[in-house]
Amino acid sequence: MITKTQYIRPNITIETEIVGDEQYYVYNYQGIQYKVFDTLTDALTCANGEYIKPCREFDNEYKLNQYFQKVSLKTT
Repeated sequence: MITKTQYIRPNITIETEIVGDEQYYVYNYQGIQYKVFDTLTDALTCANGEYIKPCREFDNEYKLNQYFQKVSLKTT
């Protein structure tokens, strides 16, 4: 469940995704690149142009949603 969206630039957002007791931060570049981070600091660092290795990376929203569905199933 997305609880918060921060607009860094018009084409970049960081969404806070809560699954069970876990919080994830999704860096979204133009809806074509999604990077999932465990910390907001890492997501913001990535948004500022520095390379931080994400815990997961997806090239479309469908794959991102599938990932969070699997994570959700593991937490219930």
